[in-house]
Amino acid sequence: MKFIKLNIGKEERMINLTHVQEILPENKPEGVKARVVYTSGEILPVEDSFSHIHYLLHLNHLITK
Repeated sequence: MKFIKLNIGKEERMINLTHVQEILPENKPEGVKARVVYTSGEILPVEDSFSHIHYLLHLNHLITK
């Protein structure tokens, strides 16, 4: 299983990438910079930037090869 750690509100949370359908950029004033959409349809607002998440996914891919 692949996991990345993201900032959700005031806490860090491990996200299991096997259940993620897509990650979308967001630009909202309340600090939400991206949305993680699960295969179940749940949407998780994330405070990490989309580019930072993309970087984490790239590192995760390199490490798990």
